[in-house]
Amino acid sequence: MPDASLHTSGSITFGRHKKRMEEEAGGPMASELLCRTHKRKESGEFVSEKAKEVVESYEQQLIER
Repeated sequence: MPDASLHTSGSITFGRHKKRMEEEAGGPMASELLCRTHKRKESGEFVSEKAKEVVESYEQQLIER
């Protein structure tokens, strides 16, 4: 699965991005973190169809809870 390793966070770890975003927002940012690390900066498009499906599925699960 070549798309599985595509992230757009550069050399900053996923955990560090999460911590920074939560500090800025004052709370959990899971959905936003997934979008930030799985979308291309220049176009705003997801890096793959699989990444888009995962984010949409996660957001739907949050709505259902």
